[in-house]
Amino acid sequence: MPKRRLNWHYDDDKQEFLTPSGRRISLHEIAGMLHAKAECHIDLEGPWAGWRIRGAALIPPRSTIRGPHLKPHNLAAFLRWAVPATLAVERPSIPRAADVLAIPHQRVKAG
Repeated sequence: MPKRRLNWHYDDDKQEFLTPSGRRISLHEIAGMLHAKAECHIDLEGPWAGWRIRGAALIPPRSTIRGPHLKPHNLAAFLRWAVPATLAVERPSIPRAADVLAIPHQRVKAG
């Protein structure tokens, strides 16, 4: 199947593309989007509206990069603190060598 070409028209004088729906997209806007993607500047939408990602920082609404934000090392520190406590609670007890394990429907020789 041959590739379909976009039906966009480029205006060299204005340096912008005209889409079939009539929207005009300038080269400046495209360059800005590419720069934001390369620098990881993302503005989240939907249920996370207002949250932004700048580099490796997750910034809450109405805050700045100098304000409170979450970084990967914060998550790593939290997991170092939380995981051992979770494992201690959820870890099943390991039987010692002196304990006798009886598996249902299997004969165990008394020693």
